[in-house]
Amino acid sequence: MAFVTWLLREGQQNGKGYALSSASTYLAAAVVGLRERGVTASGDDQREARAALEGLAVKLLQAGERRGRRQAVGADFDGLRAIVRVAPTPSPVTGTRP
Repeated sequence: MAFVTWLLREGQQNGKGYALSSASTYLAAAVVGLRERGVTASGDDQREARAALEGLAVKLLQAGERRGRRQAVGADFDGLRAIVRVAPTPSPVTGTRP
């Protein structure tokens, strides 16, 4: 519940909260990350966190706040180059990034 609340209130690096769909994606990634590290994250835990996320999203809408309702900014060459620079080097065997 605390993680979901943080995502919606101030999760972004600029201190603003994420949109519901982005927060949902980060929640799923957090569960996967926990499981990869041997932490038990049951289906009940996930359902509870998702229910909390939906409940908080309803409260945001009731307060008149809308998030994530505009067109995403298109990628530009400078941004793509920056991503490639920090991405791991592809594997010489498979050609994929780790």
